[in-house]
Amino acid sequence: MKKIRLNITDFKTIIDNDYYYVDKSLLIKDVLNEKVVFYIRPKGFGKSLNMSMLYYFFSINESNNSYLFEQLKISQDKKAKLHQNKYPVIALSFKDLTANNFDDMIIGYQNILKTWLKNNIANYKKEATLYNLTTENISIIDLSNSLSTISQYLKDYYHQNVIILIDDYDTPLYFSSFNHYNDKAEQFINNLIKHTTNNKAIFKAIFTGRTTLKYEYCYIYNYQNNTIFTPSKNIYFGFNEEEIKNLLQAYQLISKLPDIKKYFGGYYFSNQLLYHPAWVMTYLRNPKNYEINVIENDFWINDLLTTKSFLIETELNKLLSNRTITKKVNQNISFSNLTFHNNIYSYFIFNGLLTLDGSVNNYLTIQHLKLPNLTTKMQCLNIYYHWYQNYIISKREKFLYALFNHETNTIQEIFIKIMNISFVPHVYNIDYYQGLLELLLGPLMQKSSSQPTFVVYNRQTKYELKLASIYLTICNARDKFFNLINNDVINDANNLNYELLVYQNNCFFKEK
Repeated sequence: MKKIRLNITDFKTIIDNDYYYVDKSLLIKDVLNEKVVFYIRPKGFGKSLNMSMLYYFFSINESNNSYLFEQLKISQDKKAKLHQNKYPVIALSFKDLTANNFDDMIIGYQNILKTWLKNNIANYKKEATLYNLTTENISIIDLSNSLSTISQYLKDYYHQNVIILIDDYDTPLYFSSFNHYNDKAEQFINNLIKHTTNNKAIFKAIFTGRTTLKYEYCYIYNYQNNTIFTPSKNIYFGFNEEEIKNLLQAYQLISKLPDIKKYFGGYYFSNQLLYHPAWVMTYLRNPKNYEINVIENDFWINDLLTTKSFLIETELNKLLSNRTITKKVNQNISFSNLTFHNNIYSYFIFNGLLTLDGSVNNYLTIQHLKLPNLTTKMQCLNIYYHWYQNYIISKREKFLYALFNHETNTIQEIFIKIMNISFVPHVYNIDYYQGLLELLLGPLMQKSSSQPTFVVYNRQTKYELKLASIYLTICNARDKFFNLINNDVINDANNLNYELLVYQNNCFFKEK
């Protein structure tokens, strides 16, 4: 039985060490049909592994590793094999280009160049044009021409045009967008791409990322944005139904297919129904655990789901209720226009939080959207509940002031606001109210080994548990909520001599 890979993106390591590999080698054939192409997919859909595969296939320095492809589909394509190990390749990853300011981003980019030059051109320090790229005195303009400079050197040396592979090209744009240097970063990256792809020394230039390059650049320079909307191009990223079945059969887990669909499937990329490959492989390492930590580190998803919740809470409530929403989808989003209301949903789609509902008409901008699976739903709920918890805590000071000054109208107002937040599922029980009061009362909720000092009782309990000991005067609130409970409960509470607050069929009690 083959080993299960996890967080391994080096193609040679996977093949040499007998890890299970889903054959995506026909991507090579697709690449040969384009001069400059951007593959835009969500995180975890195999972009980095595919770029590694492209490197080992095309690199003139990897001819000793041609055996890696002997058992793969591309080995049957005679035209593609003519290009195998024929080109100098510049393969860079911007995945770790995560700077807090523009100057640090430039230093980080220079370090990436320095590492590549050191590993691939032994005497680069003796070549002034190359060495200058790594010095502090180089201008931003010259640095944006760096890949063109290196490409020309490689072409002169190998007498062959160059292939450039840039993985996660938009990571620096992602970090610049919430560190407030987006304009400078975007200008630099756009100029880098423009100068790189417009020089005569390149054969192909391939980029991967999660967001598209600005439309005007793609139009002017004839770049191809290969996205989840591109017909017939989605077989190379993500696992399709056949691949999932073969994978599960290999590990004798085919009976888990319905659960795999429920938790990790449901993505419609153009006309393809796909599964999230990284989540599936993570599950296979521990088949008893379906909980996958997905999006907690995505600043924009967290930010948009919280700070923009007042704009999108109605739609999100529908999504969390397993319904679809209908929205205008922008197929050419960038971090610079991300905060526009209409682009929020587009970003969620490009990052795998939402998916299209069924087959796609690529000529329409209006699409039906849904949450693809239970994993994304749980992650949304986790973010919401974290925000909801902080929202409740933010009301604590006002609530305590009202509590100790007997301002029953304010107490009522705070409870109603908290409980009317629409994206919180309206399934309230004793534990929910207990947690709510713990957040609101904070340090006053002193717990003993048995019971907290304030207890919430559901009307069905008949008040058999211990009652609260914190002083709470809310008699007036009882009269305002008479219509929410029946008279028997009110009489019962009065006979027991307790003061009462009732909301949505639940009661808070304090002994008189």
